[in-house]
Amino acid sequence: PWQDPHNADRRFARVRVRLDALPALEAVLGPGVAEALARTAGQLRADAEVLEKISAERTDGDSPLSASSLAELPGAVRTRVLRSAALAAGCPAGALTAGHVARIEELVTGWHGQRWIDLPGGVRASRRAGELCFEN
Repeated sequence: PWQDPHNADRRFARVRVRLDALPALEAVLGPGVAEALARTAGQLRADAEVLEKISAERTDGDSPLSASSLAELPGAVRTRVLRSAALAAGCPAGALTAGHVARIEELVTGWHGQRWIDLPGGVRASRRAGELCFEN
C-alpha cells in the first residue's frame, strides 16, 4: 500500500480533525463518535437527495416563480428551489452562498417592497407582480 504523506500533515483540516478533534470528542462523549457521525452523514445525504428531487420538480428554470407558491413550500424545499433557480439563471455555484439564498428567500417570505438582490455572476433577483424573477 502507498502511504500518502498528506495524511499526517496537520496543515490540512481533515488531518487535524482525525488526529485532534475526534479523539477529543471520544474522550468527552465516549467511543463511537466517528461511527455516529458517519451514520448521521449517510442519513442526511439520503434526505438531501429526496429534497433535491422534490425541488427539481418545482422549477423548470425558465419561467418566473410564483411567490405565493414558493411561500407555501416547506423551507428546506423552498431554499433548494431558490438555489436551483439562481444557478439556472447563471450564478456560479461556488460563489452562491447560503446567505445569498436567504436574501432571495426574503423576497418570498419577508416581502415589504424591497428592491432587487444582486447575486454572483451578474444575476439579479427581484419580485414583480407576485413573481420571483432572475435576470442577467
